[in-house]
Parts: sequence; structure tokens; C-alpha cells
Amino acid sequence: MDKLVVLCDKKTNYIYMHMDIGFSVFVKYNGFNILFDTGSKPGILEWNSEVCNVNLNNVDYVFISHNHWDHIGGSIYFIDKNIKTNLVVCENTDIYKDLKRKSQVYSNYFLKTLPTFEEVKKTFNIYYSTKKDQVEKIEKDLPFLKILGPYKIPFTYPSLEQAILLKTRLGLVVLVGCSHFGIDNLVKEIVEMYKKDIYFLIGGFHLIDSPSKEIERLAGVLKEYVEFIAPAHCTGDRAEKIFKSVFKDRFIESKVGIEMLL
Repeated sequence: MDKLVVLCDKKTNYIYMHMDIGFSVFVKYNGFNILFDTGSKPGILEWNSEVCNVNLNNVDYVFISHNHWDHIGGSIYFIDKNIKTNLVVCENTDIYKDLKRKSQVYSNYFLKTLPTFEEVKKTFNIYYSTKKDQVEKIEKDLPFLKILGPYKIPFTYPSLEQAILLKTRLGLVVLVGCSHFGIDNLVKEIVEMYKKDIYFLIGGFHLIDSPSKEIERLAGVLKEYVEFIAPAHCTGDRAEKIFKSVFKDRFIESKVGIEMLL
């Protein structure tokens, strides 16, 4: 059964699942298993995946929206378990650079030892969305999927972020990590590209510090182009309430364990 499952997010209705400051969504579609982002810690990703009956051993592609620790930290699970798969990242850099920085600041909270880039390459077949030929190879392998970006992030590190679009029987389904580049910019680009609206949009919109008036404006814009919306992760509680009031019954609350059939 084709479906989308939230594995890591900041809220859950289930006491037996772990909340996470990070974000991760599992997609099963057209015979492929795709992981979009991996949360902040491998233990949380492993636990929630088992509870959700998601087998990480069978993941075909792991897409990392951007190399912030709360999106890539869980990918260490694949290295620890020696699960070989494909990893799609934006930049040809040390993908755990931000996680290492966090571990130095919060050494008692984060992992003490982190993989080197050479160790990463032993587990992952790495693709870069900055390289056209590599993107074409992925999109040929997954004809229902489109890599969006990478887009420039308006601060120092990392400098790039990507999203993915799925062409499903329901319509266009879009997954975003933090939307540092502006979620309205992405939505308008997609609508212009496909000449149709988006059926479902899920992910972080990075609106925690945005003024309420700006969030209301943004929600109004997205309402014109998006059927169902699930603001998650870094969107912020205040922004989620605004989106819920604007979208009404077209608003879906993102929580660990929720499923959507595709």
C-alpha cells in the first residue's frame, strides 16, 4: 500500500513514540521506499520506524533537505547498522559538519563519536543535487519524483536546501525540510512548472520568529495553490494555529505516526 508516514517531528499523540526536534518522513510509492530527512538522532529514528512498521533496511533513497543536524543526525543509523543505500544531499562537503558542531557544544546530549566522510562513503552511494547528471539518473530511476532545488539559504551554513515532489494518483505531493528559501517561492514555482495546484504539502516552513501578519499573508497565498497542508517541525505553534484557522478542514496536524495513503 502506497503511503506517507511521519517518523520524526516535535509532536505525537502516541505515548509509545518519541518526539524529536528533527524531521523525517517515510514514503512508500510505486514499489520504492524513500526517506526524506532523518531526524536528529539515530535511536529515535530506529524506534519510531519499528513502531510504525517501517523497515529501514529496505530504503532505496535517503533525501536530506539540508545538512542541519536535526535533519541528518538520524542517518548515522544506516552507518551503525551497515545498511547500504543511496543518499542524496545538496553539497559536496562534510555532511555531518553541523552535527559535529552541535556535539561539541552539547557533548553530553549529542553523539560523542561521529563518522568521517570516508566512513559515510562506505555505507552510502552519494548523489549531489548540484550535479545535473546525477539528478537525471535519480529522476530516471524514480520517474514519479522531482528534485526541487537546491536553493540558496540566506545565511552562512549550510548554503543550500532541496525539496522533493511526488507525482501521485491524488496529485502533486511536496515534502520540504525547513523552507529557509521561502515556502511561497517554492509553491509558486511548482504551480508555474506543472500548471496545476499542489494536492498535499508537508514540512517545516521556518516561521517561528515571523510576525503574525506575515504568516497570515503567507497562509492566504498558499491557500490559493495548496489543497491540503501539514505545517511541521520549525513552522512554530503560533504559525500552525494561523494556518489551521485559514485552511480549516484542509489543515492536517503533523505528528509522529500519522499516515497518509497515496
